[in-house]
Amino acid sequence: MAELKQFNGDDDHVHPLVHDPPKVQLSKLVDSLTGVSARPLREECASLRSEPLGPAGR
Repeated sequence: MAELKQFNGDDDHVHPLVHDPPKVQLSKLVDSLTGVSARPLREECASLRSEPLGPAGR
């Protein structure tokens, strides 16, 4: 299981330092963190609900 070691950032981005065992794929961890962080933002900001998720939305 991944462990959050440090967390900081600014108003528009964050910097998590995560200890991740080698049996977890980095892409899976990033997908999980992105989904968990996006959910509350989409609930809070109605304008974000219509924006596409992922690289295609950039």
